[in-house]
Amino acid sequence: MKFKKLIKYIEDSYSAKPSFLILMSDGKEYISNGCVFLENTPKNIATLVEQFRCEEHMDRLLNAPDSPDISSIKNLRSMFEGCKGLTKFTSDLSSLTDGRGMFEGCKSLTKFTSDLSSLTDGRWMFRECESLTKFTADLSSLTDGWRMFEWCESLTEFTADLSSLTNGRNMFYGCGNLTEFTDDLSSLTNGRCMFDWCKSLTEFTSDLSSLTDGWRMFEGCKSLTEFTADLSSLTDGGWMFYGCESLTEFTDDLSSLTDGGHMFEWCESLTKFTSDLSSLTDGRNMFQGCKGLPRNLRD
Repeated sequence: MKFKKLIKYIEDSYSAKPSFLILMSDGKEYISNGCVFLENTPKNIATLVEQFRCEEHMDRLLNAPDSPDISSIKNLRSMFEGCKGLTKFTSDLSSLTDGRGMFEGCKSLTKFTSDLSSLTDGRWMFRECESLTKFTADLSSLTDGWRMFEWCESLTEFTADLSSLTNGRNMFYGCGNLTEFTDDLSSLTNGRCMFDWCKSLTEFTSDLSSLTDGWRMFEGCKSLTEFTADLSSLTDGGWMFYGCESLTEFTDDLSSLTDGGHMFEWCESLTKFTSDLSSLTDGRNMFQGCKGLPRNLRD
């Protein structure tokens, strides 16, 4: 099932989210009050009104002008949230700035094609889109990607400009089939759990010169063998590479690191570590289980 047309739209509706009426490729209309996405029937509208006490919002929506231009809309928050039947989305979203939760839980979504060059807030946007395999889009304005692709378990290819991203917390958490990442993260400051349990990730190359918080960023990346990045601003590296059992060497700058607790714990293949740890104050269990390193580091 594919998105075909936006029929009616109200930006500021129930719970400050947009409400809308859309046409899908199955020939049916679907309605949302901003919280729940249902087939457009009198019974379902009555259910929404009763459950959410949103009669005023529904009246505003149903009396709104027909056929708004989706390419000029800035807020489509939660538009398809939980729509398990959506398989493809192809439309112009060039003005969209807020996409929070837009496709969250769309478990059948396999193809997404759109211009996202104005998007700044992508929190939860594709969370749990477990059938999405490839993602290519312009994300050059994105600053907040918290949980954006969390549990996209089939995602193997990701290509986007992330040079403006500052918050990448949990962005790719649980993307177990993602194999490499080479995009620009030069503005990233918060990378907490960003690639946590990306167990197929083998290569990571990026500019992380602004990163200060890397807590659990690559935890459980069992296949990671190559890591190249500037970590000169990193202060919190707690659990950052915990369980990266295939990582063999680490030579990046850690001169600002203060918390390295458990940072390389159980990196069993790590045989070479060269870095400046002059600012380190907490190094508890930093190299525990790193059997290939000298004992003075492990201790």
